[in-house]
Amino acid sequence: AEDGSFSLQVFVWPPGTGTTIHDHSSWGAYCCAIGSVLEERYERLDAGSRPDRARLRKAWQLSWSGEDGASTVMPGDKGIHRVGNPGEGTAISVHLYGPQIGEVDGRDYDPGRDYVCDRREGTK
Repeated sequence: AEDGSFSLQVFVWPPGTGTTIHDHSSWGAYCCAIGSVLEERYERLDAGSRPDRARLRKAWQLSWSGEDGASTVMPGDKGIHRVGNPGEGTAISVHLYGPQIGEVDGRDYDPGRDYVCDRREGTK
């Protein structure tokens, strides 16, 4: 929306592609229009007292297709996830996000190093 109250995006997922483990600064929801995507959700095990450190554990994973409805994410630690297409065909998903809060669009996580950093994509 021109006023920044929401963002609607379409993602095309070639086979074998996906996101990093990340969260968002706002709420979001997505559904798969063509094919299916795999979503992995993570929970944070540490207290978040160090801004560049995060210990994660995979909580669950689900394959989403058009018949499955929509997946939703909450901002910050409540919505840590990764989405990808492990299949052989192309998948297309539609994503709706709430307003970006401040300069930070979300955070990227590297559980192999217990590391987290701010992501500033899409800032104006």
